[in-house]
Formats: sequence, structure tokens, C-alpha cells
Amino acid sequence: MQIVKTKQTYLITTLVCLSAMSTTVLAQPATQYGKVELLRDAWGVPHVFADTDQGAMYGLGYASAEDRGFQMTYFLRMMQGRMAEVFGERDKVRAGGTGPKTTLEHDRIMRMFGFARAAQQAVQHLDQETLGLLKAYSAGVNDYFA
Repeated sequence: MQIVKTKQTYLITTLVCLSAMSTTVLAQPATQYGKVELLRDAWGVPHVFADTDQGAMYGLGYASAEDRGFQMTYFLRMMQGRMAEVFGERDKVRAGGTGPKTTLEHDRIMRMFGFARAAQQAVQHLDQETLGLLKAYSAGVNDYFA
């Protein structure tokens, strides 16, 4: 059996591949990031295409927030020691009975550890390129939630 390769075969193959991917051209990414395109394949895996590295980080932040927005917010509040603000002072059920018993106790411990303070101090020591990439990622996350 011989496979005939024609322009029509290539066109059909291309259309099938493109239809398997959903395309999102991010509505209004900040102009400093240039054109950013977010594609999702048939399995929902994001593929980010951008004119700049900062644009790619913006798209990655947007895609991360689409996929893991709740988890990102949950872990941010947990690390900052702000869980009781959302859930109130609730008893925690833990395997083995170890650790803090309520969300308020957990918040006090996390604030004592100072992970949020340490992160803020670490940012002061980053070079401008890395800081720009992280700000672009954060802008993508924040624009998704906006």
C-alpha cells in the first residue's frame, strides 16, 4: 500500500492537529510582554508561545492560575499564616493526631516560622532579570483572577 502525499493530505492533517488544540490568545496581556499565545492540546496540557521571555512567563502564570488557582491561593494563605481568615477557627483532623489542632494554631505557627517574611527578604536579593520574570508570572496569575 502506498501513501500518497498531496497538499490536500497535508492540509487535512494540519486541520486535524489544530482542531485537537484549543487556542487562547490572551485577551489583553500587558503590552510590555508582547504577543502571548496559550494553546492547550487534546489532553489539556498548556503550550505557551510568546515574543519575549517575560511574555512566556506571563502566559505560564496565566495557565498555572487556570489549572491550579485554588491550590495556589490555598498554599499562599497557608504559608502566610492566614487560613483562619477564610475557614475560621476550625478543628483540624490529622492522621496520627500530630501538629496544630486548629487553623488558628496553624496560622500562629506559620507566622512564627516566618516563611512569608523570608520570601520578601529573598526578593530584595534577586537580579533585575529574574525579578522581571517573576513579576511577569505574577501578572499572568493576577490577570486570570481579575
